[in-house]
Amino acid sequence: MTVTRKKGAVSAEKLSEILKNSNNKVAKIGWFETAKYEDGTSVAYIASIQEFGNSRIPARLGMRKTIANKRNHWQSVLNSEFKKVIENKSTLDKAMELIGIVASGDFRETITKVVSPPLKPSTIKARLRKRANGKTIGLLTKPLIDSKLLLNSLTHKVTNK
Repeated sequence: MTVTRKKGAVSAEKLSEILKNSNNKVAKIGWFETAKYEDGTSVAYIASIQEFGNSRIPARLGMRKTIANKRNHWQSVLNSEFKKVIENKSTLDKAMELIGIVASGDFRETITKVVSPPLKPSTIKARLRKRANGKTIGLLTKPLIDSKLLLNSLTHKVTNK
């Protein structure tokens, strides 16, 4: 195959290398194995209950809704960053890191905006008991922001597949 290079054009080899490397990278967003509550419970486990609900807790986290609403924006960010990689103005690792930062920020924003379904009176009473025991907690009636660990331990990492 013969490729005619224009000034500033990318060689087929360079493009092939970028595509090959991009297939090996993934930005993971969420709660990882080190995020645990004081009692050892995994934050990821609690997040999954908050996302899907169970027999006692209604679904309220909103991660799937965030993905649906932000997917096109994230793709736009990636497209812009991949263009910079092709132009040698950035690296693939930086592009993937940026998408991790953007997506985890969008998920955090979703968590801070959740107000319904409202907490049950028993949950509010449990929060009051924690406060009486000297534990610092968030707003009594705001879902998902009791200890703020769910919000603060949401992160990202870029890895090879």
